Amino acid sequence: MEKQNLPLLWDLEETANQLGGVSARLVKRLLDRGDLRAQRVGRRLLVNVQSVLEYIDQAPSLAHNSPCAGAVCGTRPEERKYAVPTQRLANLVGQLYRPKRQAS
Repeated sequence: MEKQNLPLLWDLEETANQLGGVSARLVKRLLDRGDLRAQRVGRRLLVNVQSVLEYIDQAPSLAHNSPCAGAVCGTRPEERKYAVPTQRLANLVGQLYRPKRQAS
């Protein structure tokens, strides 16, 4: 889409759609953080299209995953620094769901 053919303002749903189908709630969070600018027209909250384009240009390419997310989600076991061994995890879950003994 060419910049010259863009409208000046988008509603929350259109902004969410233009950002790749994210939720309108995320758009509101971006507004609250100051990443996007908006204008109230009557009762409607409309997002400044230029601020969306600026956000896209300066946004990091890997969203906002923390650095440790890769370590937890690594594909090889040695990459999973924080992973709990499978058998230990199964035992802990089993302890949670065992029926309690009643005193006689």
